[in-house]
Amino acid sequence: MKLNHQTLLDRSPQELAALFLDLKLPKFAAKQVLDWVYKKHVLSYEAMTNLSKAQRQLLSEQLPFPKIKVLHRLRAGDGTVKYVFQLEDHHKVEAVVLQEKEYKTLCVSSQSGCPVDCKFCLTGVAGFKRRDSGSTSVGYVGRSSNFALGFYGDGRAAFKF
Repeated sequence: MKLNHQTLLDRSPQELAALFLDLKLPKFAAKQVLDWVYKKHVLSYEAMTNLSKAQRQLLSEQLPFPKIKVLHRLRAGDGTVKYVFQLEDHHKVEAVVLQEKEYKTLCVSSQSGCPVDCKFCLTGVAGFKRRDSGSTSVGYVGRSSNFALGFYGDGRAAFKF
């Protein structure tokens, strides 16, 4: 039986440690999983080889990672790469990787759609769908590494006028 709809990335370290104890897993395993996710950028229990197969199976069933599917990947001549992701609820969000000389910046949206509908931005064309959870943002970043991170496309500046 699944505990609830939350993913591992929706939980604080303290909540995760308590959940691991509820699942009869050692408390230190929660720290091991967090190290895999936030230090090694691994979003698959199967790759977490310091956990037993039984532990990995249990976690996959009880505490899934968010399912984020890459629908489109477009590369521009200047090295910029635009991604369109589909989330579990089938809403779509975009992310852009900007290539600088010495680093890359990953720009992610903090919501699906936008209520502002600025004429220069395509994010609002389909209208506002929902705000993304923190786990969605971590899911973007977890699929990449060595990036500066920026958020865009939510129309906040326009709400001030």
